[in-house]
Amino acid sequence: MMDRLGYPEIMESPQMDPLSIVSIALGILSWCMGCCIGVVFSLAAVIVLPFSIAGLVLGIVSARRIQAEPEMYNGMPLAVVGIVINGLQLLSMLLLAVVFAMAIVGVVAIPMLEGTF
Repeated sequence: MMDRLGYPEIMESPQMDPLSIVSIALGILSWCMGCCIGVVFSLAAVIVLPFSIAGLVLGIVSARRIQAEPEMYNGMPLAVVGIVINGLQLLSMLLLAVVFAMAIVGVVAIPMLEGTF
């Protein structure tokens, strides 16, 4: 294609979507914080949960933006990996919360059922 002066038009290549990179970074950060803090403190979900949710939302926004404007943005594999990492982190935190809830119910309910409370 030619511009108005007759020179060939320079086509810019799509740039990497920065939201996909941030999504992966938040996913890695939440996994590291969850593994390091979660072993020591039971309140790791309060600290890690915002990072995982933000990473998941940014990954989804990035994937939609890349699909909507493929001539402007690329990086769909990074967005998908960010969605998967943050989704798995959220699922693991949910599983951890269920296990803690079952443990608390077990500690409280079993003595009550046995009459030793």
